[in-house]
Amino acid sequence: MLTKEEKELMDQKEKVWSAAKLDLADAKKKYDSAYTVLEGEQTRFNFQKKQITDLRNQTNQLIDEQINILRTQYQKAPKNKQSEIVDQIVKLNRCRAKEIRKLDSSLEEAEQRFKNEVSHVGKLAIDLREKQARHDEARKELVALVDKASAPPQSVVSTPSTSSARDVQSKEKQDQPSRSERRSDQATERDRLHKETELCKKTVEKNRKAIRSEINGTQERISELSQKKPTQAILKEHLAQIKKLQALNNRLSHVADPLKEAMHRGRQAQSPVRPP
Repeated sequence: MLTKEEKELMDQKEKVWSAAKLDLADAKKKYDSAYTVLEGEQTRFNFQKKQITDLRNQTNQLIDEQINILRTQYQKAPKNKQSEIVDQIVKLNRCRAKEIRKLDSSLEEAEQRFKNEVSHVGKLAIDLREKQARHDEARKELVALVDKASAPPQSVVSTPSTSSARDVQSKEKQDQPSRSERRSDQATERDRLHKETELCKKTVEKNRKAIRSEINGTQERISELSQKKPTQAILKEHLAQIKKLQALNNRLSHVADPLKEAMHRGRQAQSPVRPP
């Protein structure tokens, strides 16, 4: 039986956990949405890069062909015509430089858009990790309170000076044997479930720490890549690290599933309600 103060504290912790659960769900939704946008942006960037590279090569090839023709003409042209041919070659090279600059600028814009999406997803991944940590901490505190409230009662030792202990002892003598047996069975089952849950908690916590350690390492690598010049190799690795982080966060969100099952079995034998 919970005291009024314990009940109020448990209600408060449950509200904190519920709010953290909503925040986590919202963070996951934003992250998944941004990741979908990032995948689309990567597809567009790869397509634009190929298009621009092809146009760049075609522009160079066409202008080189025209310049080669003019050079042949220059060798055969009279002296008074050679300066005109040189002017045409200069104009073609200027035109080439102008077109190449335009193409390079378009590629840089596409690359910057892609980099912005990568950075945005990286920030959301950090936010998701923080929300996950707050959710886990709130849930841990609530479970600790429930464990404390639902722990099997300590046996009362009767002493000559303890009237309440004598009352309990007297009442137990008046109980029917079948009731005592049922209490004993229920206490044994509660003990077994409690031990099973505690063992499961240790395993889950060990796995959670391992995944969080890997998440931290991945997040550090993402931060390092964000500071580097956005070459294609860097962007490719950046995206791969973000995909890895998404998979790790997904594993982290399911790492407590065995504990949930153990706690569900515990709820059938204990009156206080644990968080799922």
